[in-house]
Amino acid sequence: MSVRYLLVGVFILSGLVLGQEAVSLLRRRDMFSKEVLEIFAEEVRSVATNRQNAVRLQPSSKYLTKTHSYVRHVSDELWGRAPFKEVLKELPKLDAMFCLKAPEGVSATGYTGDFIFILPLEFMNFDNDDQFKFTMAHETAHHTLSHIPLYHALKIGEKSDAHKQAFILQIEKEADLAGVVVLQAQGADPFAAVDYFRKSLRVNSYSPEIKSLIEKRVEALEAHFKKNGYKRGKPSKSEELKAAQEEVRMLLELSEKNKANASGK
Repeated sequence: MSVRYLLVGVFILSGLVLGQEAVSLLRRRDMFSKEVLEIFAEEVRSVATNRQNAVRLQPSSKYLTKTHSYVRHVSDELWGRAPFKEVLKELPKLDAMFCLKAPEGVSATGYTGDFIFILPLEFMNFDNDDQFKFTMAHETAHHTLSHIPLYHALKIGEKSDAHKQAFILQIEKEADLAGVVVLQAQGADPFAAVDYFRKSLRVNSYSPEIKSLIEKRVEALEAHFKKNGYKRGKPSKSEELKAAQEEVRMLLELSEKNKANASGK
């Protein structure tokens, strides 16, 4: 069974909310047999322990009231409007949370089966609200497209490294495309995606493999923008994002002081 599928009928009209095309882009379930869908469902159930572990890693709400409020506001707005609103009704409940550390085996902000976790250092790198919205839309697309269950259902873990890398590039490009389509549909700036990726390449020390992966994703998005006549928007950095990032900055500073004090004893 091939993981490749045609992304057709997505024509971006400036200022208009995408209709059925965007919804179709976010769906994958109709392509698979009942047996495969049952594997998907079992895999989603199996991530419950990851969720529990992540909840334990959440800092006390009293330290991050503005951050939790901001994440909730953005996710509610993103998921409560088309095209996600229609698609998410058909799937297990999705949630988002801010964690000081990722669940075991995960190294970056991401999606693990039924929730999206946001890590502090990446959160601090967002220059505006649209960059954060893109990240949330991208991770939500992993959910709607059943990427983690698909990975296991196709037994990608048993394949060669080259096969794994090709699969990972494919699903990341799928989630990227869905993310920018959602941003465009909801009136946000789709170019926030490539701006964030470029900043990540500047400020992070990635391995050659990860650097190449991100560069290929940027190339794919820019080709999509050019083909479909995308125009840059005017993203803004809300006071809510600024307040949340200041809260996180203070918590990170406190964490470093605690580590230093502990090591000095």
